[in-house]
Formats: sequence, C-alpha cells, structure tokens
Amino acid sequence: MYWLTHGVDADYAKNLTAKCKPGNVATVQPLDPTTPSTFDLGYYNNVYNHRALLASDALLNDSLSGAYVQLMTNASSVDVFFADFAVSMINMGRIGVRTGTDGEIRATCAIYVD
Repeated sequence: MYWLTHGVDADYAKNLTAKCKPGNVATVQPLDPTTPSTFDLGYYNNVYNHRALLASDALLNDSLSGAYVQLMTNASSVDVFFADFAVSMINMGRIGVRTGTDGEIRATCAIYVD
C-alpha cells in the first residue's frame, strides 16, 4: 500500500490502504483475496489483474514469470497448475538444508548480510 510501487490496481491499493493503517502490524491480508481458502488459479488471475499483495509476485514484466502468469490465467483447468506445483514441491524437497556452521538463522528475515 504505502510502499507499493509495482503498478498495483488502484482500487485494490485503496482497499488495502483502508484496511492496513500505518503502524498497525496486526492486520492480516490474504495473498489471494478472491478465493483465499481454495487451492486454485485465483491467485494468478489476481496477479494478472495487478492485485498482487507482494511486489515480488507482481513480475508481469519479467519474461519468464509473466509468461507463466499469463498461461495460468488463461488455463481452462487447474490440472497443469497442480502438475507444476507437484514438480515444484519435489524440487524444493531436494534443496539441501544447511546446518551447523554452513547454515544461517536470521534474527530478522528481511536483513541479509553477505
């Protein structure tokens, strides 16, 4: 809202601004306001319509992620998304967890020190 600079839909930004007052850290907003309790393509439709809550999710100008959002927005069923999601979960399961001196636990997740 106050920090959104990624071309968010004006009505969506106005709605978020009304709900999330400056300094209020208790307000929670769903990443998918259209179908927040359903695992479906609603999220991609929101991103495509510039209603993404996170700036990192609003990468429609990026050739790879923008093309995927377009594909999911125009999908006639959720089958392709479900298959892609399953592959993503398998790939994430293969990410090696760093432990001991190779790992890092951040006190503040937003701060990265290289």
